[in-house]
Parts: sequence; C-alpha cells; structure tokens
Amino acid sequence: MGLTRREALSSIAAVGGEKAVKDALAVLGLGPSSHRRPKPLKLGSGLGQGTRVLVLGAGIAGLVTALELTRAGFTVQVLEARDRVGGRNWTLRSGDQVDYKDGRTQTVGFDPGLYFNAGPARIPSQHRTLLDYCSELGVPLEVLVNSSHGAQVRPDLQQPAFTVGQAINDARGHLSGLLATAVQRDALDDVLSGEERQRLLAFLQVYGDLSQELAYEGSLRSGHQESLSHPGALPTSAQPVGLERLLHPELWGALLHTEFPEFSATMFQPVGGMDRISDAFYQRLTEQVQLGAQVRQIRQLEDGVAVTYHDRHSGREQVVRADYLVSTLPLPLLARLDTDFSNPVKAALLSTRNDQATKVAWQSPRFWETDYRTYGGLSWIDHPARLLWYPSNDLNTRDGLLVAGYVTGEGADVFGAKPFEAQYAASIEAVELLHPGYSHHLRNPLAVSWEQIPYSEGPWLQREHFPADASALLDEPHGRVYFAGDGLVQSGVGIWQESAAIRRAMWSGNWPSGLSSNDRRRPSRRPEPLLQHQHPLRSDTMSDSIQRTSVGDFPISQTVTVPASASLVFISGTLPDLADPHAAAGTPAAYGNTEVQTVSVFNKLRNILRQQDLDLGDIVQLRVFLVGAEETGGKLDFAGLQAGYTQFFGTPEQPLKPARTALQVVALPLPGALIEVEAVAARQA
Repeated sequence: MGLTRREALSSIAAVGGEKAVKDALAVLGLGPSSHRRPKPLKLGSGLGQGTRVLVLGAGIAGLVTALELTRAGFTVQVLEARDRVGGRNWTLRSGDQVDYKDGRTQTVGFDPGLYFNAGPARIPSQHRTLLDYCSELGVPLEVLVNSSHGAQVRPDLQQPAFTVGQAINDARGHLSGLLATAVQRDALDDVLSGEERQRLLAFLQVYGDLSQELAYEGSLRSGHQESLSHPGALPTSAQPVGLERLLHPELWGALLHTEFPEFSATMFQPVGGMDRISDAFYQRLTEQVQLGAQVRQIRQLEDGVAVTYHDRHSGREQVVRADYLVSTLPLPLLARLDTDFSNPVKAALLSTRNDQATKVAWQSPRFWETDYRTYGGLSWIDHPARLLWYPSNDLNTRDGLLVAGYVTGEGADVFGAKPFEAQYAASIEAVELLHPGYSHHLRNPLAVSWEQIPYSEGPWLQREHFPADASALLDEPHGRVYFAGDGLVQSGVGIWQESAAIRRAMWSGNWPSGLSSNDRRRPSRRPEPLLQHQHPLRSDTMSDSIQRTSVGDFPISQTVTVPASASLVFISGTLPDLADPHAAAGTPAAYGNTEVQTVSVFNKLRNILRQQDLDLGDIVQLRVFLVGAEETGGKLDFAGLQAGYTQFFGTPEQPLKPARTALQVVALPLPGALIEVEAVAARQA
C-alpha cells in the first residue's frame, strides 16, 4: 500500500523554518511540477512549527494546501473574497443569490431539496486524490450516470431525434457491414490471410449484429418497435438510422465522449451537492479561513510577505503578514493585482486567459424518466444550447433539476452575453426539439455564465493560450511566493477539481536560498525523503567533498557547498557556434533556436573543461543569459533552454547538478545568439 499524504512528509523530519516550508510546499506541489502520478503523502505534525503561511483563495487548491500545512504544524491563514468557500465548486439551492459583474442578479427559485452544481458536477473514478479526500473527510458519494442509451441525439434539426443507443449500435452495425463487404470483395486480401478473413467476418457478424448475409438490417441493441403485434410477441428491432445521418459531425460527441477515460459512462458525485466537498474541508479550517477578504496588494519583504486586503464586511483595508505566501487565485485575476512580482512573472500572468462556460438549469417533473425511461446521461443537439443533462440523484421522485444548456468553448461568449430571458428561450427551444410537447413543464430557471461571476471570471484556464515558457516560469517559486491551482497542472487531469487538489501532491525542487533569523536557529540537516525514486536531499555529508542539495529530480541544485580544499575554475561566457553557414549572418537562423544553441554551448564548455582535466560534472555554478526568441514572442525560451540543458545534467550518465541562475537580457555581443553561459567548476584536492 502506498504512503499516505502525511507519512511521506513526516519522513523529512521536523526541522522548522524555511527548510520545512520548502519541503512542505514541495510535497504540496507548489514548485516546478512533476508529471508523474502524485503519490499520497504524510505530514509530520511538528514540521512547520513557528512558521506562518498565507493562502490566497479558498477553492479546492487553497483548502487542500491549508489543511495539509495545518496538519504539519504551520500557522495558516486563508483569505477568500467570497462569502463562501469552494471557489468554482459552487452548489446553488433555494433562496441563494447569483450576482453578476455587470450588476445583474438572480435568486434561486428551486423547491427546497433541489440543488444545482453550477461549477464542477462530475468526479471521474481515476481522480484518486479527490476521491481519497472524500473518503477521509466523510463525504458520501453516489454514482452519476454520464451516458444513457435512452438519451436523445439530434445532429440535424431537419431530421427527427433518435436515441444515443441507436446512434452507437447502428453506427457499429453499418460500419461492420461495410467492412464485411470489403472482405467479401477481396479488398483486404493484401493484408489478411484466408483464415484471418474468416475470423474477421465471424467477429463482425457478432460485433455489428449482422444478418446471415452479413448485412446490417437493424438490431434489438438499438431498441425495438414501440408496439407488439399481440401480448407475448417477440420484439422486433427498430428501423435503423441511416448511415448518412450517423456520419454527421455533430454526432461525434455523443458517439465518442465516453471513450475518454475521464468521461466514462459512470462517474461519481457527492450526495446532496458538489459543495459537500468544500464544506467538509471548511469544517476542519473554520478558524483559519477569513471570508469577505478581497486581496488588493502583495509585497515581498526581506523576511516574509505582506498582503493588503479589503474587508468587505467592515469596509476597512487590512494588512496581514506571513513568512510565505501561496496564491491559488485564478491567474488572470492575480495578474490585475498590485504586486511587486518580477517583470517576467507579471508578463507570464498577463499571458493567461480564462475560458467561458454557461449552464442553464430548470426545475421540472421528471418526464425524461416517466415517458422516455432516461435515467441520467446527456442528450446532444445541433443548437446553441448544445446539450441536456439529466440528473442522477433522487431517481423516481417527482421533480428534478434538468440542465438544459451547457455551452463551453466556441460560442459560449455569445450565449453567455445574452439577456437571461434569451438564454431561457434558447434552452426551452432545445428541450422542445428533443422532447416535443414537454417544454411547458419547465419552471424556475437559473443561468450561470462563469465569465460574469466575480472572483472567478471564467470556468477554467485556456491551456491552448498559455505559453509554455509562462507555465514553466509560474511553476517555480518566486522568493517567498508560490503559485497553485488547476491552471498550473499540465497533465491529463486538466481543468478538473483533481488538478487543483494534486498541486499539493507532486514532488518537486529548485527552491530559493536564504534563511530568516528564526530559521538559522533550527537544525538544517534532515533525513532523506521517502518519496518517488528515493532522491536524497543531500548527496554527500562529508566535509572534504562537494555537497549538493536538491529536491526531487529537477536538474539543478538548490545549493552547492565547495570545501576549502577545492580550487575554483572560472570559465568566461561561452556563446554558441554557427549552426547553418548558409543562413543570413547575424540572425538566429544562423545559430539555431534556443535548444540548438544550448546544446552547442554545453558541448563547447565540455571541451574547455576537458582541457583542464575537468568535465561537466565538476561545474558547481552556472549563470545563463537568454535573449527573447522570435517564436516565443520576444520572451526567453525557457522550455528550449531546459530541453538542451537536460541532455547534459541530471542524466544517468552525468547525474551531478550545478546551482543555476537564468536571466533574460536585451542582447548578446554575438548577433543572432540567444544564449551565453558563464560557469564555475571546482577541482577537488
């Protein structure tokens, strides 16, 4: 059985001070991200004794960070601008008010007992971190039906709707019939043996439910005729949907969405609403979370951080100080605050952009259950409202909450900008097109357009518009400030709550140096962490050898200590060699992109060092100067640097890692050069 969240971090030992903060925040995922699956951790209760951490935002990322750091003994305070916790984890019930940025408001009119998950509404079974927290915090779960064969699809409004089951099974049948015909006409003789062709035909007959003549004539898998000729008669298959209708691009989502692991046919939801998760965290953190605290300014001090916020309850401006800061605020909103972040960090934040999404919900008698026998799942339609989402909770009761419009991505801005009545009208039209004669049952509508929701202004980050170098930069801690949240996770969990949760669960490194006066009074040595691959924090503790301190497998050292017996060798700035003599002189094309130039520079450094009977593993410090690359819009190409650099350092052949600083400069002496590297090597006695 794997380590729990608390076991792994307690193995680092209770050392306190900056080292404890770095260890804890590393395990919480607040540093250069690892793309491995996060392992559970265990925090030692005394690890952070005497150290204050300020967390901005009480969404899932902020709540998880606060809970785990509190367990480790840190003094944690959370500032949340809203009057509730959860962030985009937001469940609306009777009497709740929805306020828009533009001043519009709605009051929820659902009957008591009904609820609407305006934000996340599904938990995939693969999201182990979030599911583990639900188990630990006592949040009961129930199955959510993500796909029902009884739901409707209408890809062409000129044609009637048919069921998801018909779409899936008739498509399979038609394609099986076509492939069988191709085999019979010897079209696959070049790729299949005679025995393989016979086996394929036998498989297709079963897979596609083909006739004895290997033709598709319909299948009971798709449903049967509504009426039987007489009581006890065997059902007959419904007339199959024509292949030309099944090839409509608007149908592809219905056919394929459950094939993606995170959209499987059955998922999970908390009993009673998604906010049961954030409420469970809040019950453990009530004393640490301050609601109504709207952050205005962030400043880094010599020995900590200071945050100015507006107390929306008292109307006063307040200042709070801490040793460290973890911001889980949406990155585009953080970019608008008054901060003293470096210019590259500010530019990285400004490069981020929120996506848009709107949900429209109605209270209604459960006609989809009583008359269509549809229990959960989605119906799909070529219409601005996009889809209908049927509830999976409280089945066979009188009323339910029908999401009759979930618009994301392209078109969401237009739909969300419409007046409420226009959104409701579009939603009613979609219901009527899929369920003729039933839209009059809809009542008590509610629309939530996330770009209009204060303190969120979007449902998730647009990853496709998040430059790789900006993402890499924000993965790093900056002084005493760390960034967290779902926007900084680049793995497959993407925009889910899981991605916010695991930002605290990935092991990483490259931490800033420097200790406060309190930190210096605490012991600096700690045992090796019991984490992935057992990377030691110290590679050597002998006083007469070079000591390199690192965290995880990030290919640079946090510190390098050189004994007095060693001699230092300083290598002047090294520039790249010409890569393409046919390219125009003085242009980057002549020397290659940042990765190509990085490889060239380190190959030259290796040759220089070998002339001194040294090698790259003897380097203890690097200073890297980078010019903004054209392909990255004039910004330094950090990804290119890393791609070249990691070919030489932290490899199985050359595991030793230097301390490193990377700076962006306006220009270098060699026209067309994008990188220059200064190095210091140590020769041991």
